[in-house]
Amino acid sequence: FTFIFSPREGTRAAKMPDVLTREEKQRNFDRLLETANAISAEKHAAYVGKTLEVLVDGRGRDAEHPLTSRTRSGRLVHLKGSEALIGRFVKARITGSTTWALVGEAEEENA
Repeated sequence: FTFIFSPREGTRAAKMPDVLTREEKQRNFDRLLETANAISAEKHAAYVGKTLEVLVDGRGRDAEHPLTSRTRSGRLVHLKGSEALIGRFVKARITGSTTWALVGEAEEENA
């Protein structure tokens, strides 16, 4: 998570002069988010075509990928598959990616 800096009362930072305008802070924040989003999208794109073990942990919000799951490293995978997989470890073939998640299909319905 990323936030624009704001000093908190009772901290040393609260006593320091503010050297940037709100507009400068916003521009810096926007640049940081743009860079972070590009890095995340690039890292996720590198997973496309791979098969990963995931824990299917619930229902998603998308009819095309009705399940949510997580890799062992905690990456979110929106998954095609049966709700019977919820609570199970399955192999997922990664078919796509977004900035903040992977998209895949369960390879084993009876894992």
